[in-house]
Amino acid sequence: MKNTDLKVMGLKLISIMKEYAFNRLGMHQLYCSVTVDNKMSIKLFKAAGFMQIGVRKDWCFRNGHF
Repeated sequence: MKNTDLKVMGLKLISIMKEYAFNRLGMHQLYCSVTVDNKMSIKLFKAAGFMQIGVRKDWCFRNGHF
């Protein structure tokens, strides 16, 4: 699959999730947690209407480092 196909699929899935959460479950807001090095996911969620509201420093431990 091409990156554009994956982005379209991701946007559709997020849209379905948002519709279910807001209209079926009555939720008021959603959030996601994405590591700072996952640029594709950050772009995807921003395109879906999410906003970055903070950064958790020293949150993920990988390869012996935070």
